[in-house]
Formats: sequence, structure tokens, C-alpha cells
Amino acid sequence: MVVESPILMIVSSKKDNKENWIKTGRNLERILLYLTSEDISHAYFNSIVESEKHRVELGKELNNGIPQLVLRLGKAKKVMRSSRSALEEVLMS
Repeated sequence: MVVESPILMIVSSKKDNKENWIKTGRNLERILLYLTSEDISHAYFNSIVESEKHRVELGKELNNGIPQLVLRLGKAKKVMRSSRSALEEVLMS
């Protein structure tokens, strides 16, 4: 799967604490909005950062902070959107 990915993006933070997790999330939001505006698809590929051992190794290899997320990026085929129900049909009062 990694070999077939056009681009792998690793999102990291300076420190591994709540403040930096929030900063990372905010930056991720901006990144994903930009990717969407450029018609670039993304998929999470986080198995490597879910293992503390591999996460530390990856961080040392990159020498660029603490890895928090790994994303696969690329162009995807267009898919049909599923139909949506009218709000009145699903909203209960």
C-alpha cells in the first residue's frame, strides 16, 4: 500500500502534549481543506504511529518532531454521491 501511494505525508508536532495535539489538529484542518480545494484525496495511514516503538523510530529517522499522523495523498476516481433525505424527513421534534 505504501509503495502504491503517490505521496505519503507525515504530520508531526514539536512536543507530544495536549497543546501540540490541538495545534496539529488545527493545522491538519487547514491542510485537508486545501487538499480538497485542489481535488486531492486523502486517506489516513496511521498504523505506524500507533505503535510507540515505530513512532519513535520514525521520528528519529525524520529528525522533524514527533510524528502524529500519516496520510496517503493522491487523485481518486470520482464517485457518485448517495442521495440525501430532506431535513424534514429525518429531523424529529
